[in-house]
Amino acid sequence: MDVQVEGTPDIYWSRAKRISKNGRSVVIDQCVDYTTIKTTQRGKPAQPVTWQQKPNLRTITLEQPPGADWLIYGVVDASGGKARPCKP
Repeated sequence: MDVQVEGTPDIYWSRAKRISKNGRSVVIDQCVDYTTIKTTQRGKPAQPVTWQQKPNLRTITLEQPPGADWLIYGVVDASGGKARPCKP
């Protein structure tokens, strides 16, 4: 398909949604601007994805196993089929 994706999304804000009692598990909501990502196919700009044209909520689950660094255990965003608009 020769698809190239460049850049990273901008984050308007991040908020802790849930923190475990032991502090080793955190769920974070982020309001994300995906318009900063550029996608091309065969060297030409690709058709923009509708949900990426407005800020959307992304939820990230992080955990820190004993003796290890923080790991991303899950990411939920609109790519799963349901847009979750947010206000910057």
